[in-house]
Amino acid sequence: MPPSAVAPGTTQDRTLTAVSATGSYLITVPRSCRPGHPIPVILLFYGFGSDPSQFSALTHLPSQGSSDGYLVAVPHAQGTEWQFSGQGTDATFVN
Repeated sequence: MPPSAVAPGTTQDRTLTAVSATGSYLITVPRSCRPGHPIPVILLFYGFGSDPSQFSALTHLPSQGSSDGYLVAVPHAQGTEWQFSGQGTDATFVN
């Protein structure tokens, strides 16, 4: 496993620079994850006034998804709230 990889069965806060946007996200990797074997991914977007950790705890989706074999990523909005237009730094980061 590369040093930058998230170990199977764990949750970590990570940072990613994508094109012109740098952002953070919370990622939960299922124990069943094996290098070279594709797995489904769930992107979980939280609502206004929350954050990745709060929303993950509220929904239990990262732990449940991971138990079911899904990788769950909860990106952090680039500003104080999501840009729903499909334009801007949120869209750049998520893409």
